[in-house]
Amino acid sequence: LMELGRHQEAIVFGERALKNSYGRNEFDVALPLAKSYLALGRKKEALVMAEKYLNKNEVNFPRMASTKKELLDVKDKSLAKT
Repeated sequence: LMELGRHQEAIVFGERALKNSYGRNEFDVALPLAKSYLALGRKKEALVMAEKYLNKNEVNFPRMASTKKELLDVKDKSLAKT
């Protein structure tokens, strides 16, 4: 949905999916959800999501390096003034 620019739909779906996600799958839902928030200018929600998952221990696992980088990018963009 994100690639189609349907961010509002991605948010609805992502919020629902996040409730039933855990472990690595939770990150796989949270990252696109944060990006969709950001795409719609909902910076505060994107920031909260990015910070929440950056504070989880799992984000420091080697296989999570790219996810961590992307979450940091979402955080930076959320804090940027436009």
